[in-house]
Amino acid sequence: MADTRWLTESELGAWMAYLRATHLLERRVEEQLKADSGLTHAHYEILAKLSASPGGQLRMTDLARKVVVSKSGLTYQVGQLEKRGLVERADCPSDERGVLAVLTDEGTRCLEKTAPGHVAVVRAFLIDQLTPEELETMTRIMSKATAAMAAAPEGAPGGKADTARADGRKAGGKKTKKGRPASA
Repeated sequence: MADTRWLTESELGAWMAYLRATHLLERRVEEQLKADSGLTHAHYEILAKLSASPGGQLRMTDLARKVVVSKSGLTYQVGQLEKRGLVERADCPSDERGVLAVLTDEGTRCLEKTAPGHVAVVRAFLIDQLTPEELETMTRIMSKATAAMAAAPEGAPGGKADTARADGRKAGGKKTKKGRPASA
């Protein structure tokens, strides 16, 4: 553990603020979706991705990539949406092994009913709390983090970030005041 780069006080503060905000926002989003349509956030994201795709359909592998979930996790979620009549599966005409997830008319109606409340929650608790400049900064930050995670090999703890920051500077690793590892 001697070469572990512990979080500094400033880094720990940023990490804890991020975690708290994302957990609280996720809870608000889940509450709204459950109340308006009985959907989970994962279900809503699947319906939204399908709705934004040509013909309201995507190959299951492409959909899994877009919603950032495993293929087996997506299969389970799509199965639940199928039971509600919101999505159906179809054979892929261009690949006999491929399967399409297809948004049904009922799925479209459910999304149309639920989307205004979803946007209202996201706007009230995140978007409207930030200035346009802060939104641009947040987009840059999250895009940078996304790119780092996409470039790291699957299962690699920290990937390249273990040795250097994205801007090329070495990052200092400190423990908390009491010498305990920072919670991360």
